[in-house]
Amino acid sequence: MAGVVFLETSGATVRSASLPAITAARELAGHRGGPLVGVVIGAGIGDAAKDAARYVDQVLAYDGSAVAAALAEIFRIRFELLQR
Repeated sequence: MAGVVFLETSGATVRSASLPAITAARELAGHRGGPLVGVVIGAGIGDAAKDAARYVDQVLAYDGSAVAAALAEIFRIRFELLQR
């Protein structure tokens, strides 16, 4: 089963504040035997999604003006609700 981590970005890079979450999610994904998937949400996040690929096995990027001011915590809560 894959592990999922929501990544915050700043410009063209993953914010350093996301690194502890990546480390924890990588450990959990390893216990489950699956890949680590990083989720990058925002507007104009192409370069940040490429940077995220340095840290995770797969990147899911959601790029659009409707999610321009995305915060990882808000989308994590929505994601958890969808999984119920």
